[in-house]
Amino acid sequence: MRAKPRDSRLVPDVWDLHPLPDTFRPVSSAFASLPRDVVLHRRGVSLFADAATIEERFVLALALRGSSRLIVNGRLFTLGPDQGLLLFPFQTRHHAQAAKDDNPFWLFATFDMADRATLEPLRDRPFALGPAGVDLVDRMQRAWRFARDGSDRARGGDSCLWLALLLSTLLRERGAHAIPRSRLPENDVSRTIRAVVRYVNRHKTRPVSVEEVARAAAVSESHLRGVFRRAVGTSLGSFIRRVRLRHACRMLRERGLNVTETAEACGYSSPYAFSRVFGKELGMTPSEYRRRG
Repeated sequence: MRAKPRDSRLVPDVWDLHPLPDTFRPVSSAFASLPRDVVLHRRGVSLFADAATIEERFVLALALRGSSRLIVNGRLFTLGPDQGLLLFPFQTRHHAQAAKDDNPFWLFATFDMADRATLEPLRDRPFALGPAGVDLVDRMQRAWRFARDGSDRARGGDSCLWLALLLSTLLRERGAHAIPRSRLPENDVSRTIRAVVRYVNRHKTRPVSVEEVARAAAVSESHLRGVFRRAVGTSLGSFIRRVRLRHACRMLRERGLNVTETAEACGYSSPYAFSRVFGKELGMTPSEYRRRG
């Protein structure tokens, strides 16, 4: 009897209690638990190719079309069609500006996963999908759309299974040896970075100083500056600015606020101060971005 696919929110850590369909048997031997809360999004060349992004989750970055350049913690990776890279939580990524002829197009799958140690062989190692991998990516996208659109709720959990099967295939093709099924303990640095990222995102509508963030993380300012730069490859001050600007971009693009309204909503002292920071970081004025968006 075929087992019913499960919703990602209900995935247990003990596989034996919930038998998998035969297609997904390799998953149970590779991982102690499934990826959770998978979210997919696609995008082409961004106006913000040089903007740093730090995710709290895993990000599977796949180049679907064209030649693409991805900078992860200061290291440049050039990816061709049907190639990709797995980013770990709190790694910094930049999308290097592409040439017009390259016309790159990306698929990003963000997810949480308790069984982090098993994925270590994929860290900072670009991969080619191959025909089987391309098919798994297509199936994952279809399953995720079914769940998102509600057109086939019975298949809503399949995107987690297809992603897990893709990851297990990549590990197998890398020749990765079995890793004990244990959860990777979070060390002091990881806890500090997680606290910083959450605090800055929680207060992105007002100015936040490094001193304030250090107090919230219960560490000294000098220690935090060093730890943050070593861990994510950029300064904490730059990260704080980028978070506020990303929020401002959403206000301009999605809510249709004008420059003055956006400056006020994001806690800048004046529209002039907002425009000056925006132009310095992103190479255009907020008004130009709003017209292009």
